[in-house]
Amino acid sequence: MTRQKEHLGLAGEYFITSELLLRDFYTQPTFGRMKKMDLLVVDLNDDKNSTKIIEVKSSQEQKKFPMVKGIPFRSNYFIIFLDYENKTPLEKPDIYILNGIDWFEVLKTRIHNVVEGWRKKEPTKKRKNTEKDDKDRTIWIFKHPDCILHENDEKEYIKYIAEEKLNKALLEIAFIKKSDGTVIWKNPEKSRGIDVPIKLIQKYKVDYDKEWDKLKN
Repeated sequence: MTRQKEHLGLAGEYFITSELLLRDFYTQPTFGRMKKMDLLVVDLNDDKNSTKIIEVKSSQEQKKFPMVKGIPFRSNYFIIFLDYENKTPLEKPDIYILNGIDWFEVLKTRIHNVVEGWRKKEPTKKRKNTEKDDKDRTIWIFKHPDCILHENDEKEYIKYIAEEKLNKALLEIAFIKKSDGTVIWKNPEKSRGIDVPIKLIQKYKVDYDKEWDKLKN
């Protein structure tokens, strides 16, 4: 059963709101267009009553969450993935809960995996009816399969630069913006976000019959 994207997104936010309220987390949907802030959450059993911010991503795609923009590298931010693929309205989606640290580890792994894929598969020659040139990241990596991918952790960004070993040619691939957890791709266009395969986040899957302890930390 295929659902409209907007309906699926709202269904996911309300679903998580309901589940958290039943676990004594006071949960308030933000409504509107609050950036990276679908839900505001307070643990009523926590004396500090610290507020947590949750971004909810729902998908019915084949084994992935497309073009996710993520969350900041901060302890009070969480991203919850809901997989509705092949689920009927009577079935609960599979749920995966990641904090900011988890999200950045997933991003790093995913970027390395994407680059490894470019080394092995000949890229297409066009993008949106325009011809790619040799500086396109997919073509450059394919033509320099022995290049080294450098991961430079800087103050505001984590940068990824490919270096061709023979003549030391460099190409910027992407960077992760720490303030909002977004992957920004370089050369030739600055597209934002990254696909997240479900197999990459399997260890963050939660059991409905247990408490969601990660949200209590």
